[in-house]
Amino acid sequence: PAAHQAWNKADQAIYEYTLELNSFYTNLKTEMLQNYKIEAKKRERIASLIWLGLLIIFFIFALHYFVMEIKRWKRVNETYEIVEYVTKNNRFTQGK
Repeated sequence: PAAHQAWNKADQAIYEYTLELNSFYTNLKTEMLQNYKIEAKKRERIASLIWLGLLIIFFIFALHYFVMEIKRWKRVNETYEIVEYVTKNNRFTQGK
């Protein structure tokens, strides 16, 4: 009977320590998951800011080239108008 009681006490102690250990692991996993979620939110925020920055840079780049193209077409049209004006008035062909 004494050995049986000791065995039961040991079995009960193992059961309690196993429950305590499982509880500790569960709390640890929960805490680690919360930390991981916080870090994931930070990484998501950083990635969003990087994409936003790239988008703004690309927009500025595209706008710059759009404005440059408009200026180029204005110069082309001015040149065309000058050539048309000179051709109509025949300034260079009158003396010949």
